Parts: sequence; C-alpha cells; structure tokens
Amino acid sequence: MPTSHDFGDLRSLLHRPSPASWDQLATLLASWPDDAELRGLVLPYCREQMRSWPDRLRSADSRWIERLMMRGERVFQRYYPILSLSRRVAFSENTFAFAQWQELLNLDCWSELDSLKLDSLKFGGKRGFGALLGSNILTPLRHLHLRDFTLTDPMLTALLDRLAALPDFESLELERCHLSAPQLQLLLDHELTPTLLGLGLQDNRLKEQDIALLAQSHRFARLEKLMLGARPEDPYYTDRHHFYNTLGPSGLAPLAEASAFPALIGLELGYTELSVKELMALAHGMGSQLRMLDLQHNELEQEAEAALLFETSMVRHLEHVNLSDNALGKRAISALVEAPRERALRTLMLSRTGYGKQDVRALINSPVCETIERLELMDNELNEEVLELFVEQRFPSLCHLSLAGNVFADSVMAELVASPMIDQLRVLDLRSTNIGPRTLSALKQREGFPRMEHFCLSTRAKSPELRRTLMELAPHTQISYEHYTNDPTSGLLFHL
Repeated sequence: MPTSHDFGDLRSLLHRPSPASWDQLATLLASWPDDAELRGLVLPYCREQMRSWPDRLRSADSRWIERLMMRGERVFQRYYPILSLSRRVAFSENTFAFAQWQELLNLDCWSELDSLKLDSLKFGGKRGFGALLGSNILTPLRHLHLRDFTLTDPMLTALLDRLAALPDFESLELERCHLSAPQLQLLLDHELTPTLLGLGLQDNRLKEQDIALLAQSHRFARLEKLMLGARPEDPYYTDRHHFYNTLGPSGLAPLAEASAFPALIGLELGYTELSVKELMALAHGMGSQLRMLDLQHNELEQEAEAALLFETSMVRHLEHVNLSDNALGKRAISALVEAPRERALRTLMLSRTGYGKQDVRALINSPVCETIERLELMDNELNEEVLELFVEQRFPSLCHLSLAGNVFADSVMAELVASPMIDQLRVLDLRSTNIGPRTLSALKQREGFPRMEHFCLSTRAKSPELRRTLMELAPHTQISYEHYTNDPTSGLLFHL
C-alpha cells in the first residue's frame, strides 16, 4: 500500500514544476503499488494540479516510447501513468510492426495530449497511416508535426479531412514531406486551411512560384506563425541532403504583402539564402506586423546594408529575433541593439556571428539589456569579456543563457558560476566550456540555483566530483551532460 511518504513526495513534486520534477514524477508513478488507486485517485489529482505547469515541461521522453515498445505488458503499465499526463509526445525514427503500432495508438492514455510529432517512422505503410487516422490519439490534438514522410494525394486528403474534424486543432507542420505542386494546391483548397493558426512547410523543395501561390491564395486570414525555412538535424547535414525551399524575389514579394497574411506575427526563413536586399523588401512590406523573425544561416554579410535593415520599422517592432550563422559585422550588431525600439526585445540569438568584445559592450550599454529574457551567443570565441554580461542587475529579465562553444579559461568560468546573476537563470548552457579546479571550488561555495530548471554541460566535464557537487547543489535541477558538436539546431526561436 502507498504510504503517507508517497503522497507527500507526490504533492511536493507537483508544486515544483521543473524537468527534474517531471522525471522524478515518472519514477514515482511507475512504482505506485495500487493500480486502482493510481487510476482512480492519483492520476486525476495529478492532472488537476498540473494545469499550471507549462506544456514544455510535460514532454514524454523518447526513451520511454522505445522501452514501451520493446518489453511487453509490464513495461506498458510502467510508462502508462506518465504518458497519460504528457502534453507533448514525439515518436522518432522507430520501426513498428502493424500490430504493435495499433496497440500503441489504442492505449487509453492520450487524453492530455496537445502536440504529436511523428519523425521518420515506419509503421505498416498505408495501413498503418489509416490506423493513425482512425485512432483516438489525434482527438485532443492542437498541433501535429509530420517529418520525413511521403504522402500520396489520397493520404494527404484523408489527413486534412481528419484534422478538420478535430475540435481544437490549429497548427500543422509538414516538414520534409516531399509535397508536390498539386498537393500544395490541395492544401490551399481544403477547408482546414483558413482555420490554421500555425503552418510549417520546412524542407519541401518549394520553388518561388509555390511560395507565391501560397501567399496569393488569401486563405490564411487567421495564420499567426509560418515556417518556410529548414532545421538541419546535425552539423554534418550538408547541401547534398537538403530539401531547402527557394523563396527568391518572385516568391518573397507576394509574401511581403500585408494582405497575404494579415494576422502573421511569427516568420521562420532559416537556410533560404536571402540577401539583405531581399530582406529589405520584406521589411518594407511587413512594416510593424511581425513579433518573431528567424533568419538563421542566410546571407546577411554586407555590414552597412545589414545595419540599415536593423533600423527598419519591421526590426524595431520585433520581440524575438534569430540571426545566428550570419557573418554580421560590428556596425550591424550595434545598429540592432542601439536603434530605438517600438517593442521590447526579449529574445536575441547571435550564435556564430563573430560576436566579440565591442559587441558585448554595445549590448550592455543599450536599453535592450533591460528586457532580454533569452540570449544565445554560442561559438563566438568569447573569453574574459563575457564577464561584463554578469554584472549584477545588468540583465534583470534574463532567464535563458547559452554560451556553449566558447572555451573560457578556468578563472573566467569560476567568476561566471559565482555571479549572483546565475540565481535568476532558468536555463544555462555551458557545453564545451572548461570546468577546472577553480570553477569546481566556486560551485562548492554556492548555496544552490534557486530558479534553474536545466543546466547543460559537456560529456567531458562529467567527473564524479562534479556530478556529486551538482547533485548536492541542485537536487531539483535537470543536469545534462551532452556532446557538443557545433549543432546549428540547438535553439529554435519559436514553435507552432
């Protein structure tokens, strides 16, 4: 029988939302001794208490799915409780026998599901796809993401029909689904399209005329977020593998017309080879409409012209911007942070841009340092100048900081982890940085990380002494040790 200690642990975890609490909750529920009590009392209590948890914390671990499908009925019972509380589930690169796939779809644990991603799956071909459309796993969905699928015309039609009948569905991603021009027209003509708030068509080899057709259809009166770029999954994903979309002048011009997407606030155009000149046309067309703009890995190399782009009304109204993997010059970065703003800048992603000492000083002396909540400066060869970011109260709103790929000296790291500003961070990424004796000593002198949800370090920093120190220092923080490979997809600006 469960003890008062079990219920006490349960209440404690539910009142402390974090990735670590989510993992500990999975372990606690998996070993709950009374199945009737678990289903009739404990899980309903958990669902009620977790209404205030952000969906990003209630994501099913991909390892749970793998174990679920490999080890039979006892493992189904082990992972059923936490899956029944999950808001986001991703099935990635798995192969299911048809019977196994049906069994998974028919589990009665998907009532809380909000977002489902199916990535490079094999599950019985058309018959497995039909089982998916006929299952209850789709019923509660708001968002569906299909990646690396080949859809026939009848399959696409059946999918759109099913999604149109769902009561809460609003966002669809068809990434690398090899969409043909007729299939794009089928999507545009369907009754689902005018109801969408989010649409992702990344990596479909769309041509300029396809983008123009999309923009000129005037079928997206409610659309708020549009993804047309690419998200290569690792640094070895080269041009030989890509299915990048091509915007070009004739595709970009209709896209920039305000009447094409009157409600649009988020636009993702990564890896689309756009020049500053083309983006200036977008800026003049969009005006003050956008709040989020992702321009990762484009051709923003003309420093003077990029500076002019960053002074336009479009950029001054942005709240979230990703300019990573562009060779921005100092003048351009200074223009971005120093130009008068119409809306507060909350997310700034400048990884692999050559961001240096002068840029650090431009940022800390600008008004945007008061409002920045998420800052990513990966792979910019920063060292002691980064300490200027950590002066107390300089970034009062900052909660997400990534400095991965900058190989700091041990003395710099020691000052960094001892800074009072660490107390306000929710996410800190220090992969590939140096954890030496001075840094370890500074960590031991801390009293903890009061708000930290996720602290990410490299696998080479995973010494027994460091692990013990961090477990004692931050028992409720998710500490991960991950291999750092200059991954260009480590941070997405926004999700649908």
